[in-house]
Amino acid sequence: MNEIADRKTRADAQLTCRDDNGKPLPPVTITSYEHAKKHPTMKKVLKYGVGWKFDTVEELAKHFNIPVKALKEQIDEYNGYVKSGVDEQFGKPMKKAKDKYLKAPFVTVRNWPKVHYCQGGPKSTPLRMLSTRQPGSRFRGSLLPGRSQVVCTVSVVWEAVPSLTVWSWA
Repeated sequence: MNEIADRKTRADAQLTCRDDNGKPLPPVTITSYEHAKKHPTMKKVLKYGVGWKFDTVEELAKHFNIPVKALKEQIDEYNGYVKSGVDEQFGKPMKKAKDKYLKAPFVTVRNWPKVHYCQGGPKSTPLRMLSTRQPGSRFRGSLLPGRSQVVCTVSVVWEAVPSLTVWSWA
C-alpha cells in the first residue's frame, strides 16, 4: 500500500491489517529522532503517548512485535532509496529525504484512521452560503442545507520528516 495514497485508500488498507484472531495490527511509521525532533509537535507526541522513542531497532521491534530481521531489511531498503533518490517500491517522492537516513534513535507512531467532528463547520451566511474567505475553496458559492456538519478524516503525517511506514507483519 502506497503510504502517500489518498486518505480513503490508506484508511481501507489500515483497517485490513489484522492478526489471525482479527485483532488490529496498525501500520507503524518510523523516523529518526534526529529529524523528528525538529517538528513542532514532537514533544507533545511523546508526552501524550501518541508516539514512542526507541534507542535501538531491537527495542522498536520488540515493542510492536515486528520480526527484527525483516524490520532491519526494510530500513536498509528504505535507506537505499534515500541514497539513490528513487523509491523503487512505491514511487514515493524522495527529494525531502535527501541525506536523511533512518537511524537510531527512532520515533514511531501507529497509524489508524480516525473520524473527527470539526466543531461548528464552515462559516456560512444566513442563507447558508459557504464563506469564500479561503482562496481556492472548492465549495465557492455552494449552498449548504441547514446547519453544516463537517467530518474530517485525519492521519498522522509528518510531511517534512522523512519516514518509513511498516505494514502488517503477522
